[in-house]
Amino acid sequence: MPLMNEYTKDTIKESILNKLLRYYGCTIEEATPKQIYAAVASTVRDQIMLKWRFEKEARRSEKAKRLYYLSIEFLTGRWLHNNLLNLCSTKEYEEAFKDLGLTLRGVLHEEPEPALGNGGLGRLAACFLDSLATLNLPAMGCTIRYEYGLFRQRIVDGQQVEVPDEWLTYGNSWEIPTQRDAVTVHFGGQVIENWMGDKNYVSLKNTEDVIAVPYDLPIVGYNSDVVDRLRMWSAVLPKNFNLEKFSAGDYNGSTEESDSIAAQISKVLYPEDNTYNGKKLRLMQEYFLVSATLQYAIKDFKRVPREGRLPHQRHASGAGHPGAHAHSRGRGASAVGDCGAPDPQYRRLHQPHHHGRGPGKVAGEHDARDPAPHLFDHAGAQPPSLPEAV
Repeated sequence: MPLMNEYTKDTIKESILNKLLRYYGCTIEEATPKQIYAAVASTVRDQIMLKWRFEKEARRSEKAKRLYYLSIEFLTGRWLHNNLLNLCSTKEYEEAFKDLGLTLRGVLHEEPEPALGNGGLGRLAACFLDSLATLNLPAMGCTIRYEYGLFRQRIVDGQQVEVPDEWLTYGNSWEIPTQRDAVTVHFGGQVIENWMGDKNYVSLKNTEDVIAVPYDLPIVGYNSDVVDRLRMWSAVLPKNFNLEKFSAGDYNGSTEESDSIAAQISKVLYPEDNTYNGKKLRLMQEYFLVSATLQYAIKDFKRVPREGRLPHQRHASGAGHPGAHAHSRGRGASAVGDCGAPDPQYRRLHQPHHHGRGPGKVAGEHDARDPAPHLFDHAGAQPPSLPEAV
């Protein structure tokens, strides 16, 4: 692990002090605990990014396969301590903290609990993702970037009261916005097909559109050279701003706020489903996650020239490549295998409650010789469950 040697006690101290000065214009004596935590987290993230950059270049040159792991929740826990352990750098940071008058416990206390999971099944999914990175297996976990956690508890007049856990109030030091990979997820509407020769031009009309914006979190394996990703999709509605009304002084009317359920997709994990709207929202969350991930996976697959047979020329069982043996990881979990040349991409989806099927059509131009639609057609296979995920 040669990259770790660059982060000694002295370089860590220098990095923390410089980040406090650059980001907040203060010394460590003037900094608040939140600012110190952010500077430490940014330093650790820089260390991870060095590994990530070299690992991505190596994977790209090798055209390596990658597993897409979909789960409606990942109970990752706080990232700072876990990353220090997996980087094998806890000792160096503790020594730097001692010289700076800090303690590891005090810094860790300032990190909020991520609201991406709620129970044992979410924890299982997070453990599998950690294991994939530790075993040097390239993978991308995919979930939804929930704005509010479940939940903070307060006692009011002797009664327990549940309030939202606003874990993103001070931002997230670990996530990397990746707007270039944003995709549009369409709800409802009609599918219009127009065949011209061997090409099928597919369009969707009268849809309700939601923009899926990805945020990536680096997942570090223990003493591993691989840095995987947890991709969190955030649902954003297209903005409808009326400049004419704004200029006329109608400030409230200038922004057309949507009352659609789609606006709530990335608000809370597991919304109550004892009403029709609650059931609908859960189904929309699953569709949103599957559609956004499949759109990105197909686009990423087509970026690199591939050689070999097309997926429809392979056996339907998908035997012979890693994706064929990827099993369910829990409620709302899916394992999606990404191919490298020459094997096809293969997906297995498992959703024991609402089935997380992908959309039936992808809008755009489809060539009969293009592997992407065939990859997409493989998205509905139903695998057996792992005993620990039931």
